[in-house]
Amino acid sequence: MTDMSHNLPTISVIMPAYNAARFIARSIQSIQQQTVRPLEILVVDDGSKDNTAEVAESCGDLVRVIRQANGGPAAARNTGAREARGEWLAFLDSDDAWIPTKLEQQIAALDDSTTLVHSYCTVDFTGPLTPAKQSFDTLWKRNTICTSSVLLRKSAFEAVGGFDTDRSIMAVEDYNLWLRLLHHGGQFCTVRERLVEYTPAPNNLSGQFNLMVRSELNNVEKIRQICQVDDERVSMKQASIYTEWGLALFHSRDLEQARDCYRNVLKRKPSMGAFMRWMATFLPRPILDLRRNRFQSQS
Repeated sequence: MTDMSHNLPTISVIMPAYNAARFIARSIQSIQQQTVRPLEILVVDDGSKDNTAEVAESCGDLVRVIRQANGGPAAARNTGAREARGEWLAFLDSDDAWIPTKLEQQIAALDDSTTLVHSYCTVDFTGPLTPAKQSFDTLWKRNTICTSSVLLRKSAFEAVGGFDTDRSIMAVEDYNLWLRLLHHGGQFCTVRERLVEYTPAPNNLSGQFNLMVRSELNNVEKIRQICQVDDERVSMKQASIYTEWGLALFHSRDLEQARDCYRNVLKRKPSMGAFMRWMATFLPRPILDLRRNRFQSQS
C-alpha cells in the first residue's frame, strides 16, 4: 500500500461481515493494496457463527474488528460509521473487492460540494446507465449505485440518520439512503470506471422474489412519506418493480410468479404490452422454450 495521504481526505472503510471467514481476507487485502491509504478498516462482525472476526483480525494492517449481535447489514454499517474517525466513509461488502486505484480515482473526483461519489462494478448492467447529473428523479427511476463502490461524506450520512435498519426494507436499505441524501440536497458524482469486483448473489430468482419485491415496495412507501412523492409517481414505480421482476421470472420460466407480477402491473399501469406478457405466461413451457431455442440458433 502506498501512503499518499498528505493533504488528502481521511477515509474510514466500513465492512459489515456475517459468516464471511472464507472470503473476507481477499476483501481486506484489496483495501490494503489501495494506492491511497485509508485511515482505518472497520470490520463489523454481525453475530457470525464462524471465525470471521478472527480471520479479519489476522489481516493486520489498519484493521479493527467490532463485534455485535446480529442486526443485519444496515445496522452493521451504522455501527461502523459511529466508530469511524474519517471525514469520509467507504463501504465494502465482505465478498467484494476493490481495484487498487479505486480510492485514488474517487478522491480525484471530489470537490467541496460532493456528498457521494460512486463507480461501476466489473459485473454491472445498471451503473453505466447513470446519467451525467444524478438527481432524485433519475435515481427514483432506477438504482444505479453499488454500495461497495460508494465513498460518502460522513457529515451528510449523519445528517440523514444513516441507514434505515427496518428489516422490512432489507436488501434495498442502500437505495433508501441514496434517495434520502438526494432529497436533502446531496450532490452525487460518478467515476465512470469499473473499480469494484462485485460478487452477485446466488441466482435463485424464485427464492428471492417474495423477499425482494416486498422490500422494494416497502421502500417505495417509506420514500413516499419521507420525500413526499405523489401518488402517480408511486404507482409508476410500483409498476416498474413488478415489470422488472416479471421479465426476470418469465425468462427463468417461473410462469406463475411472472403472471402475478404482470397482473400487478396491469392494476397500476395497464398497457397492451403488459397484457400480452401476462397472456404469454399461460403458454405451455415447451412452446416458450421452442421459441427461445429457435432464436438462439439464429443468433
